[in-house]
Amino acid sequence: MMNTDFNISKSKYVTSIIKSLKIDVKIFAENLAKGENYEVTIHQWSTNLFNEGKSIDKAIAIIRERINKVIQNNFINDKRIIEDQIEFKKLERIITELESKEIYSNLGDEEKRHLKGKIKSFIETRLYDHRAIVNFVLKIIEHNKKNERTNQMTNSKNRSRFDNSRILIGVESCFYPHVSLLKPTTQSSY
Repeated sequence: MMNTDFNISKSKYVTSIIKSLKIDVKIFAENLAKGENYEVTIHQWSTNLFNEGKSIDKAIAIIRERINKVIQNNFINDKRIIEDQIEFKKLERIITELESKEIYSNLGDEEKRHLKGKIKSFIETRLYDHRAIVNFVLKIIEHNKKNERTNQMTNSKNRSRFDNSRILIGVESCFYPHVSLLKPTTQSSY
């Protein structure tokens, strides 16, 4: 087969595929010349299938399947983008509401960043509405503040006990220089 016959049969092959996809051949050729993605892709697929020796019917079926996959992937990606936008708006709404609460706004940046990660996790589960998440975060903050106060009081009491024992030891050494409250006493004989 001569090169011209090859090009003519390839052209008929591609044209048959284009017509089967309900695309106007003239518009397809114009868009192909402009380098439009859809037309360039269809042309590349058609040319590759021709070079592989696929029948026109088989090539049409393969190209339609590929087009469907592209559309499905775009739909899935679009859906993910929309879901990400919804989650972002929900996060913004929750953070805005929390910022209006004094207990949250008084937190440090590191604590807020940590809580933001927790909030994102709650949003991703899609189990809770924004009101439930806000209430839960506020309860977490209150619980942590309560624990901090308890720890501070415990540490303060321990420090106080330690300071009191040092005072007692100092007083003891003034009055009883040979007796220590910290050392075990041995019985002395009189």
